[in-house]
Amino acid sequence: MIKRWRIAFNKRIERLMQNLTSKLAHASYFDGVLVMLSFFLTLFIPDLFVNSALHIGFEELLIPFMCLRLLWFRFIKVDFLVLALLYLFLVIALSIWRNGQHTDYRNFFELYKVFKLGVMYVFSYFIFREQRFQEWFCNLLRSAFIALAVINILHLFNIFSVNEWFIALYDYDGRDTATFGLNSLGEPDSRRIIGTMGNPNDNAILFLFFLVCFISRHVADGPKERRHILSGYEWYILICSVLIILCQSRTGLIVFAGLVTVGLRYSEWSWKKLLYSVLILVGLLFLLDVLVQQQAIRYLSNTRIQLQENNSVSSRIEIWKRLLSMWKDRPLLGYGPNKDFIYREKIYPENEYIFYLWRYGIMGLLGFVFLVVGDLLQRGRRWLDQPMPLLMVIVIGVSALTNNPLTNPKFVVIFAIGWGLAANNTITYKRQVLKAT
Repeated sequence: MIKRWRIAFNKRIERLMQNLTSKLAHASYFDGVLVMLSFFLTLFIPDLFVNSALHIGFEELLIPFMCLRLLWFRFIKVDFLVLALLYLFLVIALSIWRNGQHTDYRNFFELYKVFKLGVMYVFSYFIFREQRFQEWFCNLLRSAFIALAVINILHLFNIFSVNEWFIALYDYDGRDTATFGLNSLGEPDSRRIIGTMGNPNDNAILFLFFLVCFISRHVADGPKERRHILSGYEWYILICSVLIILCQSRTGLIVFAGLVTVGLRYSEWSWKKLLYSVLILVGLLFLLDVLVQQQAIRYLSNTRIQLQENNSVSSRIEIWKRLLSMWKDRPLLGYGPNKDFIYREKIYPENEYIFYLWRYGIMGLLGFVFLVVGDLLQRGRRWLDQPMPLLMVIVIGVSALTNNPLTNPKFVVIFAIGWGLAANNTITYKRQVLKAT
């Protein structure tokens, strides 16, 4: 019964989309530039700092143009992701009204984030339907990764005092740059690379996104005759792995292990290539660790088996307990965005599931879960046809256990573009398979 309903629903949606887009023009170069520029600005240009509670990214200036272009082309996309975003928008609006928080303008930024994510996703899907824009983005992805790799290595060794005059621009509260390579006593300690995302955990999530794209592209290219042990995207995957480890995010490493496992399932690496890759990875990490006097990955070596013995984990657990105890009083719609309480109490929940549960109750948590897995749900039995949708779910779903990826405005842009690419990347992958057969 459910299967028949889903098939009928999909046919109606396809018929509606065909009627709406029957006269749809092709995306122009201007449309492609909008998405590429948004990605570039998000990665490299620091936000405009207004006050301690408000900083605005320059990529926000491009959102109105995307809206106008979608209206111009009369392009509408309806799928699980869009429906999940619409549901979240309504839940957040209802929670704001129910908790009487409509007088604080800061709370409405949460509605804007959902709207922005929807516009970015639909617009990215719109342009990535064309192969040329996928190639554009892949070229930008490689160039941006090389630039970020150079920036993070300069940051690791603080060459040209880059931490003081450049990296500090991205760390808005100055906590991570001020304590980089130092412990609470001011003594030399682990160096967790901060990069252009402002803190090591978000920096790890960024490189995990790059890893998803590189693995997906490597799989889509298919096996080729190569003279070298590693070539092409395999080198990007290896260097990206090094940078992820240098961020020293424990959750990031768990996600990294999951991505590699799934990637090996789709790729056709021989045991020899896998062995060489592991040896090169270990060798690079050992060399970097020696060059920075064994401080490159010391943070990971201090991890305790008992979670309560890890200061960062124990402090998070205390916050989670507090939020969960408060949530019991308002289980359905939660406390709303409640920016005043968060800033006053200096709440850093570092768990997006609990954060959504506390803010928007059970209804909000369900919306968030559907958003994370929506791209897989709409594929039905084809969810394993191509790796990128599954890899995206692993990155966002697991990272959200100890971070707030979709609360971060920068990741709203990054993951929206990733979802748009993944929705079209399956088509490209299938075409290549058909050609190969």
